[in-house]
Amino acid sequence: MSDLFVHEHGNLSGPAVLAVHGVSAHGRRFVPMAATAFPNARVIAPDLRGHGRSPAGTPATIERHVADLLAILNERHVESAVVVGHSFGACLGLNLLAAAPDRVRSVVLLDPAMDQLPEFVSALSDGMIASDIAYPTFDALVEAKRAGRAPTAVPHSDADVALAAAHGPEGWRTAWDHDVVRQAWIEMSRPMPQLAVARPTLLLDATQAGFVTERQRAHLAKELGRDLTVKQFDVGHMLFWEDFDGVCASVRSFLLGHTPDVVRP
Repeated sequence: MSDLFVHEHGNLSGPAVLAVHGVSAHGRRFVPMAATAFPNARVIAPDLRGHGRSPAGTPATIERHVADLLAILNERHVESAVVVGHSFGACLGLNLLAAAPDRVRSVVLLDPAMDQLPEFVSALSDGMIASDIAYPTFDALVEAKRAGRAPTAVPHSDADVALAAAHGPEGWRTAWDHDVVRQAWIEMSRPMPQLAVARPTLLLDATQAGFVTERQRAHLAKELGRDLTVKQFDVGHMLFWEDFDGVCASVRSFLLGHTPDVVRP
């Protein structure tokens, strides 16, 4: 049984999409994309361990997270789902496919963070944790989260903060556990899994971010063969904020070709 908090929205009687967020994020992050890219889906979007309203519990390894995702599907009697993941969530989505291919119909990898150089993820981890401070007002938190964003991403960042912000004794912040997030960055440096069974998979590469490497593409091509579709976007890591329309169109088109029932009745 999973102890995670799970957001469900969309067509609650429709086919399932398991939406998996990245580090320091939350399950409701996919609400805007879901309405556009897979409007007929029952979207099952957990707050990953140590994020949002979910408890921490360590060590939060890939295996622990995958077990959480499987427990969530089991509790909801979902035999198989389309898996949409961003960043570390995409890494978990691919590992879920490796561990339980019969539970996965197709996969959307939104700028996946996996098989990364340890020094690269260590620097990003340290920077993320150092920047996690409480702000005296909600508006100050919103402004801080805008820092460094592309202009097209700012409205999405603002909306995301409104969904995730919490007020505590020290002020306003978004909720995530430092130890869990630090472990997640370590997990991102592990080798990519081998797949016993291929499923249709869409890889969206945000070329300005540098997470998707030639080694990663080669591994996915070897493991997935003709089941792999790759598209590149000249944007940063938050690709579905910077180019919302383009990313949603690509995801929708892919799903229409492979799992159309999540898009249309």
